[in-house]
Amino acid sequence: MEYTVCAMYIDLENNIPSNINIKRLIEEIILRNKSVNNSDTVFAVKMACGNKSSIEKLESKLSEYNFDIRNITKITSNYKNRADLIISLEAFETLIINKPVIEKYIFITSDSDFTVIMEKLRKHGKQVWLVTNVEASQKPIFNNTCNEIFTFDKFIDSNENNFKTNEEIDSSKTKEENIHQDISEDKNNLRAIEAFKRVLEILEHDKWYYNATIGSNFHQIDKSLDLKNTRFKNIGNLVLYFQDKQLVETRASDKGHIQLRLL
Repeated sequence: MEYTVCAMYIDLENNIPSNINIKRLIEEIILRNKSVNNSDTVFAVKMACGNKSSIEKLESKLSEYNFDIRNITKITSNYKNRADLIISLEAFETLIINKPVIEKYIFITSDSDFTVIMEKLRKHGKQVWLVTNVEASQKPIFNNTCNEIFTFDKFIDSNENNFKTNEEIDSSKTKEENIHQDISEDKNNLRAIEAFKRVLEILEHDKWYYNATIGSNFHQIDKSLDLKNTRFKNIGNLVLYFQDKQLVETRASDKGHIQLRLL
């Protein structure tokens, strides 16, 4: 089995949303590695750095995923954030030690000071990913030092879990908004739909994927969900549901295996 070894660093001093979903962020990385490299993911480093007040906002979430949480104490009255320096040195040290060999570095920050270490990592052939706010994602300095950039809104928890009834849905809604129409409120059905939507988010357009690959990625998203306990019963029926919603199309390969691609 192939593995992609990753390091993840969270700069808690730079307005990281308190409602960021760490689980969803980690799942996104795992799924992309599976989809692009057909590899499992190993996190050699998971580190978050900030002062006491910034840590408190996310401490319980970070603890659940075994992050190394560093508390930065205030050393002067004109305290300047040192999280960028500490994280950058930690990342640079992994280059020197080089055991294990880390292939992908993920930084969660909006601080452009990190572009120094990002550039250094890329010179050594490393992949650098950034998760940040919309404004920072548009800065040329980040776009020139990162392989991929994601914005926080992709990983934000929302309380808007109530889906519209048929009477509430108007003709202006998009295909994506239509996805829950005619589906019961059974939790397992909704979990299956949400997990499959997450799988679709990482697929490339104009590329065909086997059902088996889709099923494997689906399982990575929600390992505790058994499709037999849903109205769909199997991944094939779930694919057909999304095909009816005109979000995917299917075909049979030369060997008769079912494939799908995004519309």
